[in-house]
Amino acid sequence: MKYIYSFQDELNPNPLRVLYMAFFNASAVFRARMCEECGFSEPTFYRKMRELQLGNGRVRVADLSNAEKYKACQIAEIVSKNLVQEVEALVASMQAE
Repeated sequence: MKYIYSFQDELNPNPLRVLYMAFFNASAVFRARMCEECGFSEPTFYRKMRELQLGNGRVRVADLSNAEKYKACQIAEIVSKNLVQEVEALVASMQAE
């Protein structure tokens, strides 16, 4: 999966960078899982995410099926729980130093 970064090789990683990359990785994991589970290509994922401004001032959002909405919520829950666990572990390891 692209955009996933690891800090296992670093002896003294920058805490701000480590935490930022944890959040960055979470978004990449969410996108990858949505693409895999729903059969989207990356361009399709971004197309479905985009809002279009119409001439009358209204916003048109790409149609998502109920299954896609449900899957997005499921994946978001899993990714967010993993992110919380990862951040808690990172914070604990930085406090232990």
